[in-house]
Amino acid sequence: LLCSRVPSGVVRGTDFGVAYVVEEAGGHRSRTLVRAEPDGSLTAIPEAPELFAADATVRLPPGAFLPALTGATEPGVEGDAAAAATLRGWLLAAQG
Repeated sequence: LLCSRVPSGVVRGTDFGVAYVVEEAGGHRSRTLVRAEPDGSLTAIPEAPELFAADATVRLPPGAFLPALTGATEPGVEGDAAAAATLRGWLLAAQG
């Protein structure tokens, strides 16, 4: 839902993916991939398998996904930190 609030004009011309990985109790892992496409679309793919490659990966402990999206926490990033920072800025701006 949050991705739909980011204007396509802001996204247009970009091409990257950021994976948010949450390590759950009992070894379960949740991976959501957010893709920014050159046509301006921004799409979240819940439970995205590893075959959907990401330019950056944000690893979060349980309960930290929503705080990371609202800017309450500063997550660590593996890979393309600029892509993760760009996406984070868009998502924060979309929240007003």
